[in-house]
Amino acid sequence: MSDGSTPNLGWTLATLPVGETVALRFTGTVASNTATDVITSTASVAEFFAAPAADRTPDMLAGDNPSPDVTTLQIVAPTMALDLDVDCDPAAEPGDGVDHCDVVPGQPVTMRFTITNTSDETAYDVVAGVAVDQWLIDVVPDAANPGSLLVPWSSAAPTMAWSVPSLAAGESVTFVYRGLVNGATPTDVTLHDIGSIDEFFAVAEADRPVGFPSEPVPAHDQVDLDPNLPALVLDQDVSCDAAAEPGDGVDRCAVTAGDRVTYTIRVRNTGDGSAFDVVVSDLVPAGLVDVTMAAGNPGSVTDGWTLADPDVRFSVPRIDPGEEITLVYSATVDPAITGSVELSTDAEIVEAFVAPEGERTSAMPAAEIGPGDSVTLVTESPLLGVAVQLVCPDAADPCPRVPGSTVEFEVRVPNSGDADAHDALLRVLVPAGLSGVVPVGVVPGLSPTAGPWAIPMWSSPSTRSWSTVSSCFGSAGWSTRPHRSGSRSTSSPRSSSTSPCRARIGCPVRRVDRSPRRSPTMWFRSCRPSRWIMT
Repeated sequence: MSDGSTPNLGWTLATLPVGETVALRFTGTVASNTATDVITSTASVAEFFAAPAADRTPDMLAGDNPSPDVTTLQIVAPTMALDLDVDCDPAAEPGDGVDHCDVVPGQPVTMRFTITNTSDETAYDVVAGVAVDQWLIDVVPDAANPGSLLVPWSSAAPTMAWSVPSLAAGESVTFVYRGLVNGATPTDVTLHDIGSIDEFFAVAEADRPVGFPSEPVPAHDQVDLDPNLPALVLDQDVSCDAAAEPGDGVDRCAVTAGDRVTYTIRVRNTGDGSAFDVVVSDLVPAGLVDVTMAAGNPGSVTDGWTLADPDVRFSVPRIDPGEEITLVYSATVDPAITGSVELSTDAEIVEAFVAPEGERTSAMPAAEIGPGDSVTLVTESPLLGVAVQLVCPDAADPCPRVPGSTVEFEVRVPNSGDADAHDALLRVLVPAGLSGVVPVGVVPGLSPTAGPWAIPMWSSPSTRSWSTVSSCFGSAGWSTRPHRSGSRSTSSPRSSSTSPCRARIGCPVRRVDRSPRRSPTMWFRSCRPSRWIMT
């Protein structure tokens, strides 16, 4: 008898009579882990003699042994295969072979673990299990799963196992379980769920001897989940002149009333996940009017500009990782603005989501949103003043003159603004008490005419001055009422003066109106009425 260490069995027959056949039988158990599909057994007669041992002489030879005989045993055993899949989106089919997908923290996922008997033999007592990643929480197996749940999931021991009594040749079963990617999952980790078949047998339990081994199990299958989140950054630029390109990086520039400017807002997703339903707000200041959106902006304008509601809002359905979207609109600097005014436009991303509407959960974190960006326009405008005084030969004040004498006046008009004044029209209203008025000297840029004096350009800051000479006659003092350019002056005697043409003249600017609907007017008052008007 063989003890397993040597693959041989042997028998001894004392006598085999003529015509008789002896049958020798043996049994054995085919190892389940045999490396071959075929087992061969060889039988042979080692020796025999024609006479009993007591009758044989030393020189008697053994008989001629027959040729050995070989028999072949075909090994048949069940074989198994497994497949672990994940549904990464609602359109995925169960068992579609997806072993990797991107997820966001807080996203629910469904796993399907399928085991199949790929042989022609029945497999018995199949045990299959899944090692669940620690970042997958709230795991629940489907109540309709086949077989029996041997090991339930828990956060302390995140594994599950099922047992199926038997699987016929070609039969498959699928175990379904669902879980939630932890909302606090870092984006620099990868989740792994690993499915495996732990054991199965070729013989039913009732027919297996003690210690009967399992059939060889297949390699495990693994599903990987990569958590990704979007990260949005915003940049706002403005074109400050006709030659500038939209989005040229200018965040502050000088403009004048009536200028048309173009704003460009860029939103870029620098993260690894898509951003959904992104809302961008840009609060337009009151000094901008006639705001219009550019054609071709992505998404939609959910809140257009009005004077009553200047908050402009854009909605973009989706921005994928690495994608940049551009939003453009134009506006006009209010022509009625005067002086130096700062107009700040504040753009920001007010909301964005990590998943589409309908797939969001309360466990999902907010999308990462960078700070807003501000653009400032500084309005520049000319600001003219005017002052008129008598030019006296000495420091005497009030510089009296007698009728028939020559009087010299000096008018100073400074531009104390921050922009040049162009095409200024200056006028002097000469009262009846003066005659022979002529300009004194040459003033650069001044075009003395019989009527108003015109200056093509008045740089800022600078002061221009003119002198006029006239003859003084009469003794009445005069005053003028403010009136707009083009209207007639109304002058009236004011009072008698004991010193003819005695004057202390000043011209403070009382009002500058830059509205295109009316001419800007400056007023002053003196006993020698003179008026300068800029149009």
